[in-house]
Amino acid sequence: MNTPNTDPPPVDERSIELQTLPESVPPGAAILLAKPAPFDEFELPLRVVAQYTDSDECLIAATTSLTADDIIRQYTDNRSTGFGRFGVIDATAKHYQSAPYQEHPTISIQYPGELVQLTLAFWELHTAFSKSCLRTHFVIQSLTPLLLEDDLDRVVNVLQNRIERQRENSSLTVCSIQYTQHDDATMNALMQIFDGVLWVEESADGQLGFDYERARGRDLWS
Repeated sequence: MNTPNTDPPPVDERSIELQTLPESVPPGAAILLAKPAPFDEFELPLRVVAQYTDSDECLIAATTSLTADDIIRQYTDNRSTGFGRFGVIDATAKHYQSAPYQEHPTISIQYPGELVQLTLAFWELHTAFSKSCLRTHFVIQSLTPLLLEDDLDRVVNVLQNRIERQRENSSLTVCSIQYTQHDDATMNALMQIFDGVLWVEESADGQLGFDYERARGRDLWS
């Protein structure tokens, strides 16, 4: 007897209403996606970035709980989005490896480890993409593994520096977090460096609900 598949459908097959987001955001905006655990997929941040960018721009995604293959599969399966170039930083690897010449350039780094490795990997891909892309946007698939392994202040400082560099280049930063695994102090600290938070709720039947909240007082609404 076959057991019916009760897994929720992929994000792009669910009823997604992103009208709660601003119609436009200023160049260099930083958006935090706050999801319930264990909702750690990549498709939703991908959709959010695509909403505010052009198809000839570049995207670098850092994965902290999914494999690089998972991230690339979700990217290629999502026909509603596309970028000029797409690169991956795999922070789930057992050793360092750089594959800059494949279709989707991938740099694998060891984690837990120094956050500086992630920053250096970003710059390696960013430098490669800068020859063909005016803007390179950045997604962190989940901040939760980083925050569970490192000091909060250290993660916030590194992240704030990266967000400011992205702003200087008029490029977006979109990060996800499983907020149910963190306390109020952690969420409040993160909300000080992001411009807005998209709260995500998942119903029993797998449908998603959204509520957008401005976080820093920087007016993202057009």
